[in-house]
Order: sequence, then structure tokens, then C-alpha cells
Amino acid sequence: MNKKSVFFSVLLSLLVFAAFAGGKKDVTDRSVGDKNSWQETFDINDKPSGKYNIMVTATDKAGNQTIAGPYNIKIDTESDLPVAGITNPVENMRIPGNLNIVGTCIDDDAVDHVNIIFDGDEDNVQTATGKEFWSFYLDTNNLKEGPHSIEVFGTDINGLRGHSVKLIWQLDRRAPVTTVTNIGMGTLVSGKINLDGTIQDGNGIRQLEYSLDGGQYFTKLKIKDEKLKEPDENGLTEYWSFTVPIDTHKSKDGPAVCWFKATDNAGSVGIYSFLYFIDNTSPDVKIVSPADEAVNGVFTIAGYAKDTIGIQRLSWKFGTESGDFDLIAGNPYWQKEVNAIGMAKSPEFSVTAVDTAGNVVTVKKTIKIDQEADKPVVKIMFPATDGTVEGTNGSLFLRGIASDDDGVVSVSYKVDNGISLF
Repeated sequence: MNKKSVFFSVLLSLLVFAAFAGGKKDVTDRSVGDKNSWQETFDINDKPSGKYNIMVTATDKAGNQTIAGPYNIKIDTESDLPVAGITNPVENMRIPGNLNIVGTCIDDDAVDHVNIIFDGDEDNVQTATGKEFWSFYLDTNNLKEGPHSIEVFGTDINGLRGHSVKLIWQLDRRAPVTTVTNIGMGTLVSGKINLDGTIQDGNGIRQLEYSLDGGQYFTKLKIKDEKLKEPDENGLTEYWSFTVPIDTHKSKDGPAVCWFKATDNAGSVGIYSFLYFIDNTSPDVKIVSPADEAVNGVFTIAGYAKDTIGIQRLSWKFGTESGDFDLIAGNPYWQKEVNAIGMAKSPEFSVTAVDTAGNVVTVKKTIKIDQEADKPVVKIMFPATDGTVEGTNGSLFLRGIASDDDGVVSVSYKVDNGISLF
């Protein structure tokens, strides 16, 4: 037999194909028959992972054998599973709105579909659009702010499910909400005050800062974690409280703003400005009239009360009497008519002004009373002193003047020891 015939007969001889597991009695022995060339497929789905080897034995018609191999192979059952991956979002990514989830899935037998589990809800598994390249659009409007989970796994055309991949992302549709709770916006303040308030955010608060210089410099504040008994309108039960001490004497009178900058755990920043009015200047109150002159009877006391922000109350006291002035917007002047008739001493008149910020000023003045000056004044015009008169028909003509600031009620005269009244 020449070499050509020998080689030909070897190719046509019975071929035995054997796969042996290293160190195990797991052997598959198969004959492929008389063929010029051959191929064979083995199902290894039920084979455990490990090292195997392949050996081919060829026998010619004369019984001569040739062995090829053994060739070592490694079976990895995991390598046949679909491999899914998430491209967007990434771990702990901040999402401020709706979310388009995208990813990939690969498998040597081809991918059939990709499933998504949101927040561990395995009873509502979603199916993504696409296979090797897949996506899912998530509307986040009805989701609570804070951390959420995405779990993804693929299934190949043979129904084999791959391992799932999972990540956490942060829904952060809203910035932190800061509110001052102890006083209202635009309140008038003076002296040392506190601004007490709260912050809310579904992702938790990382820090709170405040600024009293228009936001040029911020100072970090201590915040305290609090709990609500029931969820608020946004479904939140957690909030943080704070207190800002402010000495308004260090600022000018007028409008002032405290800026708050809150940062949540997702990195979102919320800015809040609180307006208040500083009024540390006391009202300007003066008694103008009477000046230093003495008065008597019924007279008028007048003056003014001014304040940059405004007067809230203006009251007076004279002797045992007291009362309030009616305030007229834009008119700082006041006056009060008093009665000093019968007063033996000089009484004290006081005016007290309270502005809208609570600043109080009291001005007092002692009123000089001259009761003698309050008596009527009588002058005899005729007859003149030491003058000579002639009676007419036994009568005497008298003429004079009587005056008084309170009005003359009657005049009486006496000639010698007699008394007559007009």
C-alpha cells in the first residue's frame, strides 16, 4: 500500500471522539463513522464548570491507530449567561427630572429580552425596549425624592436568565426648601433677634449656610434632624430645624436680608432670602408749646412725634388724666387742650411714643402755672384817681374795663361801704 492509499484509508477509517473530564469519570465516547472529513457537536449545558480534555483516535483498516490530543478545554457555565449592563444612570447619579435608562446586553446565543426591576418590586417587572442595546423611559413625577434602585437582567433565546446588575440613583427634582417660622416676611425688628426655621428635602440636608452681607460670605449653621407625626403634602416626614442669632445693632436701620443656602445630599442647592426691617432708632418726640412762659386756666400743649419707620402709639398724661392721641398718617404734630384751673402746683405733662419696632420714648415737661395771672383784670377809666366829679341828679357815673382770657361772668363795684353788681 503506497502512502497515498494509507492516508486515504485513515481518513475513511472509524473515528472515535472522546471528551474526558480531568480527574473525573465523566467520559463521552462517540463514533463519527467513515468520512473524509467530520465535525461533531457536544451539548455541555449539563456539564459542571471545570477542566476537560478532548482526544481523537483514528484507526485504519489494518488496525493501525493514531491519537490526536489530548487537548485541554475549560467549561465555564457562567460564560453562557447573558451579560447585562447599565450605561445611564451611573451609581449615585443625581437625576433632576425624568430618566431615560439605557444599557447593553450580550450573549453568544443572542438576547431575547431585557427586564428591569424598580425599587425591588419584583411583582412588577418591566421589559425594556431593545435587546443588545436597550432603553427604558421612566417618568419620575410620582416618585418620592431620594434614593431609588434599578436592577437589570437579560434572557437569551434559550430562556437562560443572566445575573442581574443593580445600582442606586438619587431623584432630586426639587431644591431644598427653607422657611423662617417665628416671624413673618417684612417684620420690623430691633436689638438682638433670632430667626428660627426649617428645611425640607427628600434627599436629606448636607449643610445649611447663611449670609448677612448679600451673599458675599456664608456661615455654616448647625441643623437638627426632626420628625413629623404625619407626612406633609409632599409625603415627607423628616425636616431639619435651625436658629440664626442676629444683632441688629451691627446693621443700619432700614431693610435687611438674610440669605440662606441649603445643600441636600444629592448636591442640589436651594437659595432662600428673608426680608426684615431694622429700626433701632427711637422716635423723636418734643413738647414745643408752651415754652418757658407761665400759663393758667385752660390752655393748649403742642408738639410733634417723628419716627423713620412709623409711630404705633402716642399717649399723654397730665396730672391725674391720661389718654391716647389719634394718629394721622404723614402728620407728626399733636396738641392737647388741658385745664389747670384750681391747680396749686405746677403739674407735669408727659408724652410717650412707641414705634412699630417697639422702641419707646417718653418726654416730660413741668408746666409753670401762674394762678394770679388767671384772675380777671379790671380797670376804672372814670373817674380818674384823685379826680373831682359832680353828681347829676344825685347819681355818680362810673366807667371801666373788665377782661379775662376765660371770659368775664360778672363785675361788682363798691362805693364806700356799699356793694352793687352790674
